Amino acid sequence: MSNNNRRLVLKQVLLSGLICGVALISGVGFLADKGASAEETKRDMKVGINILIDALCSTKNIACIKASDMLEVARESNRDTDLHLRNAGLEVAHALVIAAALHEAPLYGGIDLRSFSMSYNPGLTDDGVIALVRVLPHTLTELGFVKCAIGNDGGEALLKFGYEADRLRMICAEGNNFSKAIKTKFALLAQEKTDLLVIV
Repeated sequence: MSNNNRRLVLKQVLLSGLICGVALISGVGFLADKGASAEETKRDMKVGINILIDALCSTKNIACIKASDMLEVARESNRDTDLHLRNAGLEVAHALVIAAALHEAPLYGGIDLRSFSMSYNPGLTDDGVIALVRVLPHTLTELGFVKCAIGNDGGEALLKFGYEADRLRMICAEGNNFSKAIKTKFALLAQEKTDLLVIV
């Protein structure tokens, strides 16, 4: 097995383990009923947010814990949910924990995230950003990954999300390590989706 294949398998195993761990931390053991009432849907959405709150707390990162407190306030007041972890010293391991929660949450009502930013965390790199972008909800209107040491692989993941997320109105990803070819693709994305502001 090549080094690249070993690395991919290791990532998949790690992410699977984190997903199971987050589910255990949250103590959730039911699936949302597809025919749920409005009240049941609200309840289930709160369960989805709880999964993310528990995951953020489990990182032991101060910025993540503060963000979990803000999510609790948003949950109780039924406000739009934003997750901003700028300049928080985040690394790939943190990203994988958060990505696992975002992957798990839709099974229990989902998370209606509006704005998501992890800008100024150069420890994320391609591995962290790709793990996150693959599970971000398409409810997002704003997305920020400024100066996160993202290369072309991460850039391709961001481009894919930009094309698929219909509500997205802004992507900020300047200060990364994109090639000229990737920047050209971002320019094409902005041309094709005129209601989307793209800053790279």
